[in-house]
Amino acid sequence: MIITGALLLAGFVYFEAHSDHPAFDVRFFKNPRFSAASASAALAFFALFGITFFLTFYYQFVREFGSTTNSFILSAGWSRDTRDDIIYPSKGTLQSALGEIGLPFGDLSYYKLNYLIQNFWPIYGDFVLMLRGDLGYGDGYSGKPLPFFKAFYAGGVGSVRGYETASLGPKDIYGNATGGKRKIVGNAELFYPIMKGDKSVRASVFFDAGQIYIDGNTEPLYETFRYSSGVGLAWNSPVGPLKFSYGIPLNEKPGDKLQRFQFQVGTVF
Repeated sequence: MIITGALLLAGFVYFEAHSDHPAFDVRFFKNPRFSAASASAALAFFALFGITFFLTFYYQFVREFGSTTNSFILSAGWSRDTRDDIIYPSKGTLQSALGEIGLPFGDLSYYKLNYLIQNFWPIYGDFVLMLRGDLGYGDGYSGKPLPFFKAFYAGGVGSVRGYETASLGPKDIYGNATGGKRKIVGNAELFYPIMKGDKSVRASVFFDAGQIYIDGNTEPLYETFRYSSGVGLAWNSPVGPLKFSYGIPLNEKPGDKLQRFQFQVGTVF
């Protein structure tokens, strides 16, 4: 009753002033996310084919927390947007910050912080330079780990192009990325308009860098920075903004998953 009253009192508060957007949120989740039976069945399936492997993150989570978890999540966020255009900005800054914490009287005790900044500058004639940084950090507390589904991922469109989506960082025995506690992504992109107007087209060259990190000791080979460079084409098409890119990984390591040609719909980055 006390917890329910506190949640109703806190509720959701949203305030908007000019271009700043602070937000505060308290949420309760009852999560029947995973089934111990299904996890065991998956292990049995692989065992039938003589494949021996360590318990997956899914199975470990069910063993530690059970098939149902109760989460009390407190989050707060802020954003500010001074760009002169949402689709094809030529100047201005976009910033956002988000904090999230799983409160200790729930089953999951963790915290996450994320900060994003994106700047645009007209540098010469119609050339526009974009610099972007995306930083994140999270961990568990009170003796509990950061839940695997709250880990940070990087790679792919909107991150480090030339690598597959969410493929950077430590990997399991099958080569799949398992995420990390820290994310650092940086991007530099130079745009030039080929066509202007409502159906404008912009070409670009870019350089991306990114890292997913746990502790530096888990898998040092995969916890280091990855870099890429390439060219892109952004088109404000009749079906919405489209962006195509061809990225070349500059320091790929054995086991990295590459994807040189990529595209996205709905945003220019």
